[in-house]
Amino acid sequence: MKTNFLLIGSIALFVTSAIYVSMVFVPPQSDKAAEIVPPSFAVVELFTSEGCSSCPSADELLGKLLSEYKENALPVYFLAYHVDYWNYLGWKDDYSKKEYTQRQSRYGETFALQSVYTPQMIVNGSTEFVGSNRSRAETAVKSALSRQAEVRIDLKGCFIINDSTVKVIYAVDNFFADMVLNFAVVERGLSREIRRGENAGRTLKHHNVVRAFQNTQVKNQSEMTLIVPPEMVVKNASLIVFAQHSSSMEIVGAAELEISGI
Repeated sequence: MKTNFLLIGSIALFVTSAIYVSMVFVPPQSDKAAEIVPPSFAVVELFTSEGCSSCPSADELLGKLLSEYKENALPVYFLAYHVDYWNYLGWKDDYSKKEYTQRQSRYGETFALQSVYTPQMIVNGSTEFVGSNRSRAETAVKSALSRQAEVRIDLKGCFIINDSTVKVIYAVDNFFADMVLNFAVVERGLSREIRRGENAGRTLKHHNVVRAFQNTQVKNQSEMTLIVPPEMVVKNASLIVFAQHSSSMEIVGAAELEISGI
């Protein structure tokens, strides 16, 4: 009887200890794992121009999608780059930059396209299509949101420190050697009356126009400054930061933050 009593006591002590260990250690590990998992996202880049008669419909679509995804609190980030190769048609797009044309050309090489075109939409650097195609856009964004990001970007602050300088404080986890970090200041609520060219006589509305763009090799934690046009309305501007592989052009993480004064 004494032997059975000791055996039962030992089993009870073992079970109690196992339960205690489970209660103490398992929950903290699960919580920590949840904190470091990068969220899903979609970066939508539109290459457009005020001198292109096919572009207004794509600009309008971008605005609608921006509103819809924002209303549903989905992590979808929109950037509209105005290219400069339509400026010769009689209307100079003041939002256009040669650098944006070069960025599109880099995508053209990656996708093995015979030539670049507008309007062109690209999602997460891996899917391209005509920028006015809503069905393709929604399908590409849905697919992007179904995948977990590889990189976590933490935007700690974004400030306008004078009429033309934006300062960003950030940290990045899980970066790779062939990666660059892209910083884009975008402005909402823009419109222009077009007096010449293919869109003469129209008033065009623009959404999330890229007003400044800069990239750098990813660092674990650092700062970045961007020069923006002095006429930019800060209350209508935000910063979008996204990590991208240099070779494949695949975008693997993104975040957005409103710009504030200091």
